[in-house]
Amino acid sequence: MLSDLDQPGFHLLLVRHGESTNNAGPPEQRVADTPLTDLGWTQARRLGPRLAKVRPIDVLLASPFLRTLQTTEPIAQATGLAPHIRTDLHETGGCYAGYHPDERVGKPGLNAGEIADQFPGYVIPSDIDHNGWWKSRTPETGEQAASRAHRQLDLLRDDYADSDVVVACVAHGDFIMLMLTAALEHWPGHETAPIANTSVTHLRIGRNDVELVADRATGHLEDSHISF
Repeated sequence: MLSDLDQPGFHLLLVRHGESTNNAGPPEQRVADTPLTDLGWTQARRLGPRLAKVRPIDVLLASPFLRTLQTTEPIAQATGLAPHIRTDLHETGGCYAGYHPDERVGKPGLNAGEIADQFPGYVIPSDIDHNGWWKSRTPETGEQAASRAHRQLDLLRDDYADSDVVVACVAHGDFIMLMLTAALEHWPGHETAPIANTSVTHLRIGRNDVELVADRATGHLEDSHISF
């Protein structure tokens, strides 16, 4: 995976966050915004140096959820990059409480002050203010999430497709699947194969084509560290 980063072009690394307490617990006990577990921190700390080993990444983007911001920390330390928070990389549905769809209630998400206090040096976009990043809106539908994935892919292509740049996006399993579905006409097993915590999917993206270089790579983890 990493050796191919020396090839010219725009390289996009889609990184799932480390294991969170939601991942480790029963689905019905999930909360709106959850931190990493000890295993999640171990996964993130093993990933950071690996991403910087061959060719340092040029741009580091992260979803505004706590678990993605925490996963981004070791990557930022290893690369020396200031992470840019991109709100629209958030997980499908947005920030909400409640497990069953008819019980879900929108929550604010971390606000700008909370992010600045916990993650100094992260670049916070103007759409995150004192009301948080989700602002307690109604949870997002599946169709809205799929459209957002297409938009994010288009924005990344517009920004970087004509340059030799490596961009890492620290995001979420379901949303990464939607981005891959938007990017690739054929992605074997995409509907059933899980995306492991801190796995890296590597795409090389041109103006009119996308190449899948590495799919859900976990070479930085020992077998005992792999979780979903």
